[in-house]
Amino acid sequence: MLFEILLSSIIVALISFIGIITFYLKHDTLKKYTWVLIALASGTLLAAAFFHLIPETFHGAEHMAPIYILTGVLVSYMIESGLHWHHCRGECKTKIKPMGYLVSIGDGIHNFIDGIVLGAAYLADFNLGVITTIAIIAHEIPQEISDFGILIKAGYSKKRALVVNFFTASTIIVGSLVAYFFATSEETFIPLIGFAAGNFLYLALSDLVPELHEHSSTKRTIIKFAIMLFGITLIYFLSGLMEH
Repeated sequence: MLFEILLSSIIVALISFIGIITFYLKHDTLKKYTWVLIALASGTLLAAAFFHLIPETFHGAEHMAPIYILTGVLVSYMIESGLHWHHCRGECKTKIKPMGYLVSIGDGIHNFIDGIVLGAAYLADFNLGVITTIAIIAHEIPQEISDFGILIKAGYSKKRALVVNFFTASTIIVGSLVAYFFATSEETFIPLIGFAAGNFLYLALSDLVPELHEHSSTKRTIIKFAIMLFGITLIYFLSGLMEH
């Protein structure tokens, strides 16, 4: 069973390289349409938090759930504030925006949790493991494309964004191994799930949505809203698939 768990988690991690399609786009073209990925990311992050992470947190720790989620929000704020202070004393020493670091932290935690879910599913039943793998892959494709867009917006080069995306996606391998070797209950990781939810909420509402307000005509605002709804709807149905 270890082989199946490792193979599935590695396949999911490799989905992060879907961002390689952007290598065939000119930098100016990619920069011009990054707002599409930002809108998609806003929708997918909010949906992942509200449809998957927050309900899971309340299910595992009803009374402590708000504290875990708020901790994720507040710690994300402190991390971003610290990064701003460190990099922008007097004049900014780097072009990398804090949102790049935040999305990496949140996505790394999220993928780690996915790894635990994947490993636990295989330990319960092989067919359930396969179904869960397919569901996670379907969930990760829009997520990874969105994350890649955020990293580009944050100032990363396409090559660096691809490498960072792969490393954060690789935490699913760590999570699946933890599930296999320790066979611990998912409740043990509820604080992490709540933290990831808070991180996603902060990132979407504090960093990404304000970005969407820039240079936006009425027509483009409607298009951005439609893209956000598409991302929300997509994650809603994929979350339902994972539950079944």
